[in-house]
Amino acid sequence: MDPTQMPRLQEIHANLVDRLQEARNQGWLGEVAALETTMAAAAQKLEAMRERAAQPSTVHLGMPDFRRTPADSPRALTVDDGRPTEFLAPAWLSGLIREVGGPR
Repeated sequence: MDPTQMPRLQEIHANLVDRLQEARNQGWLGEVAALETTMAAAAQKLEAMRERAAQPSTVHLGMPDFRRTPADSPRALTVDDGRPTEFLAPAWLSGLIREVGGPR
């Protein structure tokens, strides 16, 4: 549900109210039932949009944890004081290392 579509859905709901009144005035019972069902769905969607708009738009994901060291993690090489040293690469870095043809 795109919140920018709320005015359009409100307009549709208002149009359904007018159509429902006309259907009742004309005695179109089948049309009345169909319009009531459609109006209920539109009202439910509007309420969901309002609830969604009231919720915060950002989510705190916390800090990533790079301490995990499974035995099958790819390893990468780095240079520390001129000497090669080995460290466990996080998964996102391992994919990048493979893409550029680094150590496996």
